[in-house]
Amino acid sequence: MSGGFPLYFPVDRTLTNRWNSSEHLYQASKYSPSVECISEESGSTITFIQKRIRNQASPRGAKMTQKCGEKRGVIRYEWDEIKVDVMTWVIELKLHANYHSEFGRSLMSSKGKDIVEVSKKDDFWGTKEVSPGVLIGHNHLGRVLTNVRNRASEIIKGNFSFPEGFLLTD
Repeated sequence: MSGGFPLYFPVDRTLTNRWNSSEHLYQASKYSPSVECISEESGSTITFIQKRIRNQASPRGAKMTQKCGEKRGVIRYEWDEIKVDVMTWVIELKLHANYHSEFGRSLMSSKGKDIVEVSKKDDFWGTKEVSPGVLIGHNHLGRVLTNVRNRASEIIKGNFSFPEGFLLTD
């Protein structure tokens, strides 16, 4: 969940196609543009969750903005089945737009190594350290990053695993 690496979908580098971070695009992909919900905190209606996620200044803001939709159960019905594919698509777009940045250089410098996400809470996207040096979890983010890195030359050319993407439109 890092900022400073905008990405574009569609990949044309125009302001209307710009997403502030991979977190923004990933979180927005959970919702149709017209979805709204009522915030538990304020009781007010939050309209157009996807647009509000996109307009957040930080990746954390994007994640927190979508929480009301998550709590209200208005996430797209097939989310659990497609979320790893969505993350793959988003990370591919991030690499495509940021190959020559710190993100791209860091990812490419890990060549030949497995990438493992260590988390204190999330054993789906990462792993949890259950005792010193012992990690338990699915490590889906690490696997996605490793696969994207291994396909970097194709991704840079615009050959994405999911060229149509997953962003819902009304």
